[in-house]
Parts: sequence; structure tokens; C-alpha cells
Amino acid sequence: MTEAEVRRLLAAGESLTVEFKNDATRLPDADWIATVVCMANHQGGTLLVGVEDDGAITGLHSHHKTSPSAVAAFIASRTVPPLMVEVHFLNVSEGMVAVLSIPALRHPVATSEGKLLIRYSDTHGNPGCRPLHPHELTGWRADRSMADFSALTVPEASWDDFDPLEFVRLRRLAEENRGDKALLELADKEVARALGLVSNETATLTPTLAGLLLIGKEGALRKYLPAHEVAFQVLRGTEVAVNEFRRWPLLRVYEWLMQALEVRNEEQELMHKGFRIGVGNGGRRSYRLGSTLRINTNHTPVAPLEEAEIESQLIAYIQRQGRIRREEVETLSGWSRAQAYRWLKRAIAAGKLRQSGRGRSVYYKLASSIN
Repeated sequence: MTEAEVRRLLAAGESLTVEFKNDATRLPDADWIATVVCMANHQGGTLLVGVEDDGAITGLHSHHKTSPSAVAAFIASRTVPPLMVEVHFLNVSEGMVAVLSIPALRHPVATSEGKLLIRYSDTHGNPGCRPLHPHELTGWRADRSMADFSALTVPEASWDDFDPLEFVRLRRLAEENRGDKALLELADKEVARALGLVSNETATLTPTLAGLLLIGKEGALRKYLPAHEVAFQVLRGTEVAVNEFRRWPLLRVYEWLMQALEVRNEEQELMHKGFRIGVGNGGRRSYRLGSTLRINTNHTPVAPLEEAEIESQLIAYIQRQGRIRREEVETLSGWSRAQAYRWLKRAIAAGKLRQSGRGRSVYYKLASSIN
């Protein structure tokens, strides 16, 4: 790391990934190790030793002016498993600074005394180190894509903790939102197995966290997941006008939130050049081509758009946005899924569009805009 880079870090101040340590009175060995461990267990970062909290350089203590390799070896010998850090000594006008580049890890690391620490921000936004408790390790691994927290079973729970009405809601939402139609034909227990709502490792249908959160009874959620709660707030300036809380399963919560938003999302629909424009309170616009019936701003009905007109509007949309997905074609045109799919195939065959991506990531661009 260069002096200019260090100066930029000093000017920016401490953060979750940058820490300053004063070494004028000889920083204790335990503080070196604790700081390195807690930063490695968070996102990694840079530790500057020989710097005050305000960014002023006071230099390394003479005891620590050994060599970068000696400091790296010292840290590796006092961490479990051994943590390899990159160390540089940088001489500047104010004194010598030790610069430690700490990697972010995919496995937790502790001090040789068994202390497991992690970086955090206190209530004032100041970074520091705190213990990483055993019950947090599952979430820690989940954050690093090493474990699926939602797939954990709840051994004390049983099939009776599921609400049969939520299975009905699940199927209805799948049908309304074009989900997997196979779910509509499966029995409740087959649905639970297919979606990982119960453990598939044993014959016993033990609910998973995902299962309880999605289709658990309210009483079961309070018993096994007491921290589960969803809040809905409406602010007017800094005043809280609405403050409602629910401890329902998530599918029920989803419908409740959609209804709460819908009744508060007032908008006026205007028609402009074949587009129906919904102007909401927040100024956000949603566009849809007027393929069924157009209404001018003077409320005079106008004939439906022909397919050629709709295609022209879709092409113009792609020119503005750069790409389009099949779902957007449906939304903008008012066509069914099959109609949108057929139009896209015809546009590709005619050399107007080209397909990019695979699977659910498929999108379409103008053929002339793709290299």
C-alpha cells in the first residue's frame, strides 16, 4: 500500500473495514490479535498500527519495529486456525506505520485463547469488536452462502404446527402469479417436501424454519420464532401516522401488505401517445400500452391499438430501455403469455430482435444494438 493510499484512509477515518491503533505506548499483543480476528470475521479490511483514533500518525513503538514477516508470523501463531495477513511497514514523515491487510474469511477464526470476535457498529456508529456468540454462527455462515438458515429444522415442532389454510393460500398465489402448476396437483405433504418446508432427511415430517415462516400457525410462530414480526408504517414527515405489527405467516403477511399499499397508493391515470400512465402520490409512473381501450385526457374512448401500433410502441420502449423481457411485453401490451411469446418469436425470425441470456435471465434486444 502506498503512502497516498494510507493518507486517503486516514482522511476517511475509521469504519467497519478500517481500524487505527495507537502504538506510542506499545500496543499489547492481545489487542493486535483481537482486532485482526474481529475484522477477519466481518469483512476483512485494513489495520493501521501507529495511528491515533483521529488519524494522526504517532508511529510504531520500537519493540514492534521488527519486520513485516515477523508480524505476520506472530499473528498466524496466535490465531486458530492460523490467519495469514499481509503486512507492510511504511515510513512517512511523522513516523513508521504498520499496514495490515486482513482477508475476509469463509470460516470463523479465533484467538489462541479461544476468543471469537466480530466487528460491529455501536449505537453512535462507531466501529468496535464484540464477541461472536455461538447462536450467531449459523447466521454468519448463511451470510457467506455456506449454510441455508431457512433449511434448519425445528425439532420441537410437528406437522400439526402448519396451518391448512396457508396451503390453500399458497396454491392460490401460485396460480395467480403463474407459479409452478405442478404444485396445484400435489397433496399438502408433497408440497411441503417439494418446497423444503419439512425435513427430507427422515420419514418424520419435521418443519423447517422456512416452513414455519411460510405456513405456520400464528401460535407456533410465537412459540418457536418469538422474534418474528412484520411492521407496516406510514410516515407523514417525521410523524408516524400508521404503525401496525403482525406475527402472521409470510404468505398471509404478503397479502396484508399488498392490500395496505393498494389502499394508500392513490393515482390518476392519464393517456399519452398510446400509453396509459398511472401517476401515483410518490411521482412513480407505471406504463402500459393501451391495447384494450384507450381513454384520452378528455375521457373520450379511442379505438384499440392494432398489433402494428403495439409493436411500434414496444420497439420504441426497447430503444429507450435497451432491452425487454417477456413479462414486460405482456404488461405493456396487455397480451397473454402465449401472445407475447409468439410476437417475440416472430420479431426474432424477422431479424428485429435477438435473444440473450438463459433460463429465467432471458431478455431481448434490438438486433442492430447487439454486437
